[in-house]
Amino acid sequence: MRWKFNSFFTLGLLYHSAVPVPSKMCSIVKATDPSAALIAAKYLKEGHVVALPTDTLYGLACNCNNSKAINLLYQIKNRDSNKPLAICVSDITDIPKWADIHDISFDLLAELLPGPVTLVFDRSPRLNLELNPNVAKVAVRIPDHVFLGQLLKLMDFPLALTSANPSHEPSTLCISEFKSLWNQLGVVIDGGVIPNPDRFGSTIIDLSETNYFSVLRQGVCFDKILKILNKYNIVERKRLHSST
Repeated sequence: MRWKFNSFFTLGLLYHSAVPVPSKMCSIVKATDPSAALIAAKYLKEGHVVALPTDTLYGLACNCNNSKAINLLYQIKNRDSNKPLAICVSDITDIPKWADIHDISFDLLAELLPGPVTLVFDRSPRLNLELNPNVAKVAVRIPDHVFLGQLLKLMDFPLALTSANPSHEPSTLCISEFKSLWNQLGVVIDGGVIPNPDRFGSTIIDLSETNYFSVLRQGVCFDKILKILNKYNIVERKRLHSST
């Protein structure tokens, strides 16, 4: 199976407070709330899907080791089950736990991450077999976002991550743009408007072949990312179109 990517979250909702949230309603928590990361972590550990800001767009996240949560994420997004999800980890030292990085140096990873780039590697046998079954590779993100960094430090598992919009609809820069999904989420983390008017997602780079890379999608900071790869003498293979 080829790895495919596409352009990849208030009325009736309550901001986090001491007041219990009624059933069928989702709470909104400001990303600047000191308890925001703990609240999101609680929902994720309970198997919910959470909306949160990243360094490019708003995303939907769940526990990548929880198969029921993964299925729920696909249902909420109305996403084709054959389209794989990326995973999100806290630090570059976490990547080898879930992916085979071959001879990629940590110096290279440290220059690319955290940042608006998704790196694709061969998947590790440790990864949940029900996450992207029949796909030999895994895409890894470490977004450069304060809230997400705080949240990931509380997790003992990677997050499965995709954009916070129904499939085939535009990516989102503020929480009001995906309000049709609110009542299906555990919590929405409001990071304000993300300054990305072009709505580009992360640049996606396949590093699964030793000493070579392939561009799967041109996104944010594309030229900067290419310069870093060239600095480490990683050679580009034939460039793919973003629709592949």
